[in-house]
Amino acid sequence: MERKIIQIIPAPRRSFKLEIEDNGEIVLQVPMNLTNSEIELFLKKHKNWLNNSIAKLIINKKNQQERKYKENENFMLLGNLFPLTIKKYITVNFKFDGEKFIISEKIQDKAKEYFEKFYRQKAKEIIIPRTFEIAQNIGIQYNNIAIKNVKTRWGSCSSKGNLNFSYRLIMAKPEVIDYVITHEIFHLIELNHSEKFWNLVSQKIPNYKEHEKWLQKNSKYFIL
Repeated sequence: MERKIIQIIPAPRRSFKLEIEDNGEIVLQVPMNLTNSEIELFLKKHKNWLNNSIAKLIINKKNQQERKYKENENFMLLGNLFPLTIKKYITVNFKFDGEKFIISEKIQDKAKEYFEKFYRQKAKEIIIPRTFEIAQNIGIQYNNIAIKNVKTRWGSCSSKGNLNFSYRLIMAKPEVIDYVITHEIFHLIELNHSEKFWNLVSQKIPNYKEHEKWLQKNSKYFIL
């Protein structure tokens, strides 16, 4: 059965990239400089590749670990894994004590909501001021910054100078977070992935490829 691409998102990249959202929607990222007719031509010309790739994405998505929110299940924060403890009697429904997550047994069926709220708040507390610091250090100004529930990208930069970051980024190591922030800030100068862009990134973070590999390897833990 053929699956349709629900969203086509222009992105600062050279190639096409397929991803699948948590709700099953198929997203295709395309280079920003392409016209609608060029995108349509690509879709028509690579129909078989697209269908096969979508099928693989769906299979991989089904095989992904699903959260159970049970005792000793691990959750990543700032690059470290912390276990979940469930208590019958506790004064607050949810808390993180620096070594483990603790939730009340009575809200276990709503644990995802509490975790999302926690990670969103942590992301705002850490990513927003860190972005300001890095931008000041580089000498680049941005317009607005937002923490969003973005599943297809760690961060993004608009032509209007707005920066967006997924709250899930707070699960990464601090140096990886800094890399993603720096990556998006340099898109304020080069809204593409040209050689000039990567030169700017490598001047600031020479080992940026290591951070990209870390994200690829550990993103399986970035689920709620």
